[in-house]
This record gives sequence, C-alpha cells and structure tokens, in this order.
Amino acid sequence: MKTIFALTPKDLRILFALSFLLEPALGAQLLDGIAAVVEDQVITLTELHQRTETFLKEQKGPIGIPSEQLERQILEQMILETLQLKLAARKGIEVSDEELQRALVQIARKNGMELPQFREALIAQGISYPQFVQWVRKQLLLPKLYRYLLQTQVEVSEEEIDHFLATERDRLLRQHRYRVGHILIATGEKRSPEEILKARHKAERLVEELRRGLDFAQAAIALSADRYALKGGDLGWRRLDQLPTLMVDIVPKLERGEVYGPIQSPSGFHIIKLLDVEEEGEDRFEFHLRHILVKTDPVTTDQKARALLEAIREKILGGEDFGALARLFSEDPSTAPEGGDLGWVKEEDLEPEFIDLVTRLGQGEISRPFKTSSGWHLVQLVAKRERRDDEEILRQRARKFLVQRKWQETLGRLLQRLRQQANVEVLVGG
Repeated sequence: MKTIFALTPKDLRILFALSFLLEPALGAQLLDGIAAVVEDQVITLTELHQRTETFLKEQKGPIGIPSEQLERQILEQMILETLQLKLAARKGIEVSDEELQRALVQIARKNGMELPQFREALIAQGISYPQFVQWVRKQLLLPKLYRYLLQTQVEVSEEEIDHFLATERDRLLRQHRYRVGHILIATGEKRSPEEILKARHKAERLVEELRRGLDFAQAAIALSADRYALKGGDLGWRRLDQLPTLMVDIVPKLERGEVYGPIQSPSGFHIIKLLDVEEEGEDRFEFHLRHILVKTDPVTTDQKARALLEAIREKILGGEDFGALARLFSEDPSTAPEGGDLGWVKEEDLEPEFIDLVTRLGQGEISRPFKTSSGWHLVQLVAKRERRDDEEILRQRARKFLVQRKWQETLGRLLQRLRQQANVEVLVGG
C-alpha cells in the first residue's frame, strides 16, 4: 500500500529553512524566509516584496499608509489568489499547453518579437522565464474559474425575471452608471457575538472618520477585507445590475462624495461612498463594432501597449485588413478569431470609455488607442442603428441584469469562505 505523507505548515517551514543544504541554488533564493503557508504551498518574502514593489510602481503618488499595513493587504490578496488556483485544480479546470503557448506568442508579438527572441529578452532583463510563464498561466486560469463558478453557482429563474420586469422594468430602459468605493470590515459566518460587535464598532468609528475627511482610498487599502482593497476600494464604473444587491437600493439615493454605512451582511460590515455618477439617459442606439485589445503585463507597459496600437492603426489606415490584424494581435479570446468582431452591442453593455468614444465615431471610422479596465483598445464603428427592444430582448437583458447582480455577491461570499476554511499560517505583519 502506498504511503502518503501530509506536510503540516511546521514541516514546510523546516524543509524551507533547510532547503539550502539540499539544493544550494534553491537555498540561496529562499533564505529570506516565508511570508505565509497556504495549505501545502509557501509564499516567500521575496514574492511578497516583489508584488509590493510592483504595486507601488503603479501608483500615481504616495498611498499614505504604513508599509507594514500595505504588505499585509497585498499578502492577503496573494493568499486569496493561491486559494482560487487550488480551487481551480480541485475542479479540474486547466489551461492547456496550446492555450498557454498561444498567449505567450501573442505577448511576444505585441512586443515586436517572436517567442525565442522574447524569452532571451526577458532573461537579459533579469526576469525568470519559467516564472513569467507561470504568471501567464495564472492570468488565463482565473477567468476560466470565474466562468465555471458563474455557470454553476448562479441561477436565475423565469419567475425572478417576471418579478423584475413587473417591478423594475425602467432600470432596463433608463440607467445611471455609478462609480462606488467600498470597504468591508469582515466578520464571516462563524464569529462570536462579541467579535461581531467589535467589528460593528470599528466600522462605525471608520464611517465617522471618513465623514470628517479621512481619505477613503487610503482607508480601504489599510483596512478593507474586500478584493478591491488594493484599488482603494474603487469598484470602477458599474450599472446597477453590476452592483451587489445590498447596494442597489442605496447607491441611487446618494449624493456624489457621500459616505453611507455600515451595512451588515453575513460577510461583515460594508461602508460605501458614491465617488461619481453618470447622468441618466435613455439608450436609443446599438452599435456594430470591431476591436483589438492589448493587455498590459509585467513586460508590456501602458506606453508599449498604446504604441503598438498606434502602429496597428497606421497599418489599417494604410490599407491592411482590420480583421487580419485583430486575429494576429488582439488578446480578446472571444473575438480575436472572428477578426475582432463584437457584433451588435447596446450602449448599456459598453464600458463608459467605449460609449464616450463610439458615439463620436463615424461609420467605418477607427478610434485612437484608449484604455479601459480590460486593457488598451482600438475600436471601429462598422454600423449604427436604432434599438429594437421587443419583449424577448427585455427578458434577455433582465436575465443578464440579475445574473450580474447575483454574481457579485456569490464571488464575494465564496472568496471569504475559502479564506476562512483554509489552513493558512501568516508569518509576517504581527
């Protein structure tokens, strides 16, 4: 019978500390120590410091919180990321070698190189190619996990759609877009009444401080247990269907800059701030669009992504085929094989940056490169037409509205449950 040895976090720390005796090269890399042990996986201090350094480089200015607090928040994000990858493995979700190779070739080409040349360039810059490959694999795997969870964890019944259309039809026809800040003071489902009361008092004090002028983004980075903490709690621009249910009835009533909370849920106490709102307007048009998406990564900076798209735009204006270039360069896996074709898209299905730009384009015109939360884009307006909202289309939109609303809540609960149930030992930050 085969013997299986289960390593505890203590065993892993001992092996980690002694690894330099077994493998000198590995030991030299790991001598700085362990930041955390997540189940059977180690997060090193080197990895934590590198992630922190990358985060700080991306900020436009000082973040205003102690470095220890920042590192602890970044470590929590790394722990959650590790747990999600483990969940994907348990569910049998994988990135095939073909998918990985295709993504690597795409990244190399957008940097103006073939893959062997790109690999040498990374090594010359002191970047470990195997580590870069693992980073790319993770970027491909997490969206696959989210699609699986969306399909298996979120259901919307016909009765729910009927009720929504009977009570909230106007939300499908006329919508605001909101930019919301969010802070979560976590409690979870297994905390004692005393711990929950302590968390409530902490949230109430924080609300008072925020209303007196405490910087919301800094407070979120330092204190929030939400997965958007390192973005200053900024959820980005969202329609109501993209907000958690607990915010749906509150956010439309807030004034710009207003802080509201705390709101209790099974996850903890929520504090929200309306950062901005786009004025309501009835959508009358839909657009046939094509686009090319270039994402940033540890090698492709914003400047490189924009420069690449400028060069692609010049090629198109010079007579080269948009579709052929989209198939070659676009990193949108759902549209690249179709030459970047997004099909007919309604205004409410577009990010605000898209809407502002698309409504100014003439038929056949190609935009300059612009940035959204997904990356950098070129977009072409193929055609434009008045909308036709029959009852079946409204039902489809209502279903999408409800799915998006439930998804935000489901993912938040899932991540918190993963964290609470996992065997995690944090060894830094006190």
